[in-house]
Amino acid sequence: ALPALPGDAPRAPPVGGQPAGGRPAGGQPAEREEVRAVLPLRSVIESVYYSFPALEAAMREADIAEGKQLAASGEFDLKVKAESMSLAEGFYDNYRNLVKLEQALMPGGHVFGQYRIGDGSFPEYYRDRETNEGGEFKIGMQTPLMRNRAIDQRRADIFQATLRREQVDPFVQGLLLEFTYGAADAYWSWVTAGLSYDAQRNLLRVTEERNKQFEERVKQQDLAEIELVQNERLIASRQAKVIEAERKLQQAAIKLSLFFRDGQGRPVLPSPAMLPDAFPEPRAPDTTVFAAAVEAAINQRPEIRELDLQRQQAEVDLSLGENMRLPSFDAVVQASKDVGAPASKKGDKTPFELEAGLMFELPLQRRKADGKIREANGKLAQLSAKREFTQNKIANQVQDAQSALATSFERIGLARRNVALARRLEAAERQRFDAEDSDLLRVALQEAAEIEATLLEFETLADYFKARAALRAAMGADPLSAGD
Repeated sequence: ALPALPGDAPRAPPVGGQPAGGRPAGGQPAEREEVRAVLPLRSVIESVYYSFPALEAAMREADIAEGKQLAASGEFDLKVKAESMSLAEGFYDNYRNLVKLEQALMPGGHVFGQYRIGDGSFPEYYRDRETNEGGEFKIGMQTPLMRNRAIDQRRADIFQATLRREQVDPFVQGLLLEFTYGAADAYWSWVTAGLSYDAQRNLLRVTEERNKQFEERVKQQDLAEIELVQNERLIASRQAKVIEAERKLQQAAIKLSLFFRDGQGRPVLPSPAMLPDAFPEPRAPDTTVFAAAVEAAINQRPEIRELDLQRQQAEVDLSLGENMRLPSFDAVVQASKDVGAPASKKGDKTPFELEAGLMFELPLQRRKADGKIREANGKLAQLSAKREFTQNKIANQVQDAQSALATSFERIGLARRNVALARRLEAAERQRFDAEDSDLLRVALQEAAEIEATLLEFETLADYFKARAALRAAMGADPLSAGD
């Protein structure tokens, strides 16, 4: 079943946003506010739970399955049968009326009760149709002793419908894991795009401020004009980089809006003001519990539960096929009593009657049963192979996610050292330039190296948090229990 959510009624995500179709994310560069509504990953995950249309559509499978389950149960509805016959023309003049209630039993067979009346003149060979003046009351039961005793088609249909209803939960849970992982992936891509956009804007701001200083120095003939031209070229290049970064931020926001929705299920386009200032601090993963993680994943992943339910369906088919091989051997008991004035002077209809007997039937070839058994055994063997492969695939996914998480964590340390060294080199080159011991080209190269290292750090952090989301999905863990 789906994990429980706080509160009974769906609610809108706790942070605001901009409906899709409004002003695009990014827009003109704006200063961040001191206090703002930062969009956390949990809010995006919650909006998938509450408002994601594809998940809502999948959950409607429960209604469909319950409808089929109810329809299958209809085979055990109480049935009313009635007939009225009158011989209007002919040598004999008579009429016959009958009302019968029949109830199928879950253990097999059925019981019935009926009232009939037949009056008029009947030929000798149809005297059984005649009753006393008050009619005949009859009750009876037919119960199987061999075929249809443990299972029959009606009960098999109910078992199958019940199992199909139970399959909806793992089906929806599997989609939920898929959608929440997609939401987490889109969220961290959006955070990366936002921080990269800020980094590019900051670099452009530094270049523009330096340009003002260069203009003054050129006026004072303290700097060659060619340096000013070189810096203006850098401004143009970095303006293009900012526009490119803004476009990537817009793309990431649009993709995230597929998962982030308001209480009415409408996509919400997150604004740049909702971006966090930085990634959360990563934690070193525990890579020593692989076997336990795989076992937990196999117990939690909905695919395994779904395959187990399919196996139970195949076992129902196998039981039904084995039942069809048995001979039909039923016991029948019925009692009847006519009431009212006797239909004849003999009074042969008046005494209480009790009948008991046995009914036997056996198809000699039984190819239908053998075909059903063969089909069910083939399905069971197929599901056994699928289950083994699914377990192997789950283990592979857990191992791959753990590996990605461990290596991305190691890369974060190296990326941060790379950023620190790039900043030291950039600062040193600027000092050399101020001391007129370098030129702008070398400064620009160090600035480019620093921004490249910064963007690489963002990508590495995003890879780490995406790997965490992938590991949670591989484990089949509740997405709302994620701490990030």
